[in-house]
Amino acid sequence: MIFWRLSVLVLLLSPAAAVAAPSLCAHLPETGSIAAAAPAELMPPKPRADRSLICPPGWRLDVSGRLPACVRPGKRAIAGNPRAACRASLALGPVAAVPPQWRPTRSCPGGAISAVLRLEGVNVGLADVAVSSASPGVTVASLDEDTAGLAAAERPSARGCFAHQCRLLRIGVAYDAPDEIRLDLRIADGAATMARIPVITHCPDPVPVR
Repeated sequence: MIFWRLSVLVLLLSPAAAVAAPSLCAHLPETGSIAAAAPAELMPPKPRADRSLICPPGWRLDVSGRLPACVRPGKRAIAGNPRAACRASLALGPVAAVPPQWRPTRSCPGGAISAVLRLEGVNVGLADVAVSSASPGVTVASLDEDTAGLAAAERPSARGCFAHQCRLLRIGVAYDAPDEIRLDLRIADGAATMARIPVITHCPDPVPVR
């Protein structure tokens, strides 16, 4: 028993246990049954001692017809893609305002300026969400706990950035980036949103060599 508990503790604390952002849909199969709309279900309401009517939980009392009825949306099972249906049901965003980023001048030493960017919003930290930018002079890459070369202070846990509401990105901004960067967030088969990031031209002083 002691050995089993130690084994579970090692698994939970190992880097592999916190490798990537979680997915809410990846565990589902790509073929199977999914719910589809069907005609509404009806049943008579139950009378109460005070002569009012009551419906079971999940049903709505409808008194607009000739006879009062309990109503709920109809559902039926059809063949489909459960994983895609799950992704289509996920909410995404909006993304909280992002502070301005620096854009180097054309002659700035080092070229593009790299920074760690924090995105916050509903479900933005899920692995089901892809982040990209069509803005010229801009590169983006998601950061996880095990991202190679990531400083300890830049890890999501050190910054209190946890899924599902937060995601860290490494953004690179070159001199030809626009005055406003657009980041596109999209769930395959589902929702999409964007973040707009203002840009300020600035060439930072070089770090002195000690």
